[in-house]
Amino acid sequence: MVYMNPNGFDLSPHANLDGWGISHVVVGTLYTLILWAACFYVWINRDHPMLRMRNVSLMLLAINCLHVYVYFLFIVYALNGAFSCQWEFWWMSIYLPIGIGLFQAQNQQLLVVSRQQAEMVIKDGMYRRLPARPKGSVGGPKYYIYRLKIWWKDVNQQRKYEAYILVGMVIQFFATLILYTMSRRFHPYGVWGKPVSKAQCRHGWEWAPSIIWQGLWNYVLGPYSLWKIRDVHDIYHWRLQTIISIVAGLPGTPLWLISVYSSSFAPLIKYWIPAFWFAPGMMTMQIVTLGFPICQIISHRRQAQERIRALQEFDQKRLNPFEDSNTEGTASVKARSSHSKRSGKMFSMGSLDQCLVANSFETEALQRYATSMELNGENIIFLTRVLAFTQQCSAAFAATCNSSPDFRRARKTMFRVALNIFMTLVHTKTANYPINIESHIYASLDAIFGAATTLVATQATSRTSTVTNDSNVTPWEDHATPDYFNKGFNTVSEEQIYPMHSLGSPGTQRNRSESSECIVTSPEFAGCADTPGAEDGPEARDPLQGMQISPDFDEKVFDAAYRSIRYMVWTETWQRYMNLKRRSASAVTISETRV
Repeated sequence: MVYMNPNGFDLSPHANLDGWGISHVVVGTLYTLILWAACFYVWINRDHPMLRMRNVSLMLLAINCLHVYVYFLFIVYALNGAFSCQWEFWWMSIYLPIGIGLFQAQNQQLLVVSRQQAEMVIKDGMYRRLPARPKGSVGGPKYYIYRLKIWWKDVNQQRKYEAYILVGMVIQFFATLILYTMSRRFHPYGVWGKPVSKAQCRHGWEWAPSIIWQGLWNYVLGPYSLWKIRDVHDIYHWRLQTIISIVAGLPGTPLWLISVYSSSFAPLIKYWIPAFWFAPGMMTMQIVTLGFPICQIISHRRQAQERIRALQEFDQKRLNPFEDSNTEGTASVKARSSHSKRSGKMFSMGSLDQCLVANSFETEALQRYATSMELNGENIIFLTRVLAFTQQCSAAFAATCNSSPDFRRARKTMFRVALNIFMTLVHTKTANYPINIESHIYASLDAIFGAATTLVATQATSRTSTVTNDSNVTPWEDHATPDYFNKGFNTVSEEQIYPMHSLGSPGTQRNRSESSECIVTSPEFAGCADTPGAEDGPEARDPLQGMQISPDFDEKVFDAAYRSIRYMVWTETWQRYMNLKRRSASAVTISETRV
């Protein structure tokens, strides 16, 4: 029989190394090792498609900060009186609120991501500004105030929420410091209270602020978040994870209060300290926060292997169409049949291309699915916009190939359209959700659009984070070919062909040169200094003044990125979308049959 100290947790200077205390230490240590292994697995897979939309660094920081608190809960009984009241006060007033605050911040991501995905479709052309050149000397008050204003203006809602959490943590720290310094409950000096025993030290109103974050998360912010994400049905079970985390933490605070202030719990707290009531909820929060992504990664890799096998079988059949099936043997036929039933149908890439090119209701349905359920709507937006850009660019270049000035004007206009796509969907610093392409493809695009992106995204006169001054940044919404493609560019202006307005302040008039490939003049580009327009003031300048278009820019500039994203969408999003449609159709058919 396991020996248990009859006095239990009596705050004596002797450690509780009985069976109960040793089991606590062993379980806590094993749980820590498993948790760290899970954290390491998540970290090395932080760029996986199932984790790209999450802030993995913040998630792991929150989990490990909470775990410092949880691990001490496991060893407090064994430490007994060696764990003083003063240490417990700081431990509960700092690690618990900070851990809960960080967990709030990372759990808010689902709401922020779902909203931004919806805004990305509605407010087409939005981008994040790059830090502009600061005013005043570096290190002066004006410098930091300016940087703070710029940061707050351009930062997204997630970063603002994290800033609120940081301010709350700072307030919590100073409040804890004031309470500890002023109360005589923890030391002989102070302003209020009186010295008390070790047991009475853990009872007092000074401990109430230590669970404010826990109460706010479980009973205010948690239910509020659940209400806000009630319509989110993501494939990653992120919403379910949030629900479990909030519900699991509900019993902790009232049970802690009852254990501390109710004498009926006195026999129990000898072996189950009051703060241990927080452990089940916090462990559940840690397990679901790490467990769901890990399960998604494993499932995604298994499905990827099945798709690879299906593609290999398809290629083999295509290369050997007349192979005699009888030579393969009955066992092979059965194995292949069972695999086909397990992996399901692989929808062709042609069906995806037909959906994208048609730009019909099916395309809108695919966009809604990717935005609301897979939270990667930027991929579908990129594919549709690149298709439209390629078609318009080819038509424009073909219509102006006989006139050099008109061709240069068309090329400059299409460069602006392509720059819009690059800034809002590709560039890692300006796009809210940049597409996931190979590094060499990104490097080639950055070499063409990187300098222009810096000029546009750092302009100080821009009051909106859009490449154009209105929301009409997709001149290809009407897919009918205009008549002026047959007339050339001599009878219509550039804005009539592509309603792309000036990239500068409203009302800017751009003077174009027909003898130079520079967009507009600028002192930084002396090679095109003869172009008119330099006399405009800095407030009226187009940020692309004097920018020379790269000779590598043409209608095929996005082809490599398009193929990469199309393959990813075909193997993942399109298959899941079509399977969902097939299941929905089957469910409707079954219900109609039953009726």
